[in-house]
Amino acid sequence: MLQRFLLTREHFWRTILVSHVNGNWQTAERIATLTGAMVPNAPGLAPAGQRAIKLLTESVLRQAETLAIADGYMVLGCFVVSAIFILALVSPVYVAGSNKPLPPKTT
Repeated sequence: MLQRFLLTREHFWRTILVSHVNGNWQTAERIATLTGAMVPNAPGLAPAGQRAIKLLTESVLRQAETLAIADGYMVLGCFVVSAIFILALVSPVYVAGSNKPLPPKTT
């Protein structure tokens, strides 16, 4: 169940992040910077650009995974808080110095 939730949230975050990487000047600048960093290790400018785009894609995927895991921790935290609250409501109340729980109130 948690795995399905994480997969769904990862897909959601990937969609959101990719929609923000839409070819604006910031994206073009980042690709140009990454391409410049890849040129010394690549046989030409085109393979360096492809590697830069691959790095940007991998960065988006890692960010989507990280955000999905954060959402998973949020859900688990909510379950734990809910369980503690429910246990506090369900557990019997004991009178000090006695091993017997208080009888239920009748109106």
